Amino acid sequence: MGVFVIALVSATGGGFIRDGLFLHRTPVFVSDPYYLLVVLFVTAMIAVLGPLLVRLKLLNKFMSELITLIDAVGTPGFAIVGMQMALSAGISLPGVVLIGGVNGVGGGVLRDLLLGDMPAIFNS
Repeated sequence: MGVFVIALVSATGGGFIRDGLFLHRTPVFVSDPYYLLVVLFVTAMIAVLGPLLVRLKLLNKFMSELITLIDAVGTPGFAIVGMQMALSAGISLPGVVLIGGVNGVGGGVLRDLLLGDMPAIFNS
């Protein structure tokens, strides 16, 4: 259950902040069940395959690189989605940039805080 919560917060945290705080609308993942199903499916896959990968020493070797790759692809992708939604809402350009940044890094920051880590964005 803990892994599911962390995965859900990581995947939807930025959008939750974007929709609830800035765009004043129902967060997309609440109204579209596919978000929860995807997170549940991936969490189940990790629960089943994780112990096998740990025994094969594949998970430990590549885990930090995999997380870095996912963050490197996901952060700008989420930022672009946030900026497009802000533009559609008629928000000014500085607001669009702010919302895109929050949408891009929000899930990762919330994930790191829940895990008791310093958010990676603050470690540069």
